[in-house]
Amino acid sequence: CCRMWKMKSGCWFLPSIRLAVWMEVSGNPKRPLKALKEGQPAYPAYTDFFYLEGLIRMNLGQWEQAERAFKKCLDLGEAKGYLMTDTGVGGFKSLLKLADALVKQDRPKEALAYLLLALKNHPTFRQTWDRMFQLLAGSPIDAVLDAIVLALPLPAVVDTLQSWANLSENERNLLSLAQARLTATPKS
Repeated sequence: CCRMWKMKSGCWFLPSIRLAVWMEVSGNPKRPLKALKEGQPAYPAYTDFFYLEGLIRMNLGQWEQAERAFKKCLDLGEAKGYLMTDTGVGGFKSLLKLADALVKQDRPKEALAYLLLALKNHPTFRQTWDRMFQLLAGSPIDAVLDAIVLALPLPAVVDTLQSWANLSENERNLLSLAQARLTATPKS
């Protein structure tokens, strides 16, 4: 069942991806790796193969292999044209998952750097903000904002947080602080 199916069009990667996803969901994460490994040589620049491999490796607790898979996604970038199945796997989603893998390896400074890149790459992706708060838990809200403004200018922080309908307590506190700093900043 791990064989890839070649369609009349000559494309055979999508069935392999779907098969791997189905097998991952079914609770046997080692079998989908085989399906993905069979598909990768046929489509070596297909980012989704490596992204899904990274997710599976995370589920298996194979943090270093997951890190390599997500870095491969970043090297490949976003899939182009008909190869694209999920926006962000060659950018902000891989940056976020790479940060998760680094946290699991007790490398929080590197994780923070990748989270900041993810935030810069896609400021409205809420999961990145959640991870920032998780990683910086226990830090004063000023320190959290200081980290975030390394990736986003203060007005962008305010605009992003104001664009969300429901804010967590952390997000409300961050928005209040960002607005206070913005109004205190002299206009040039």
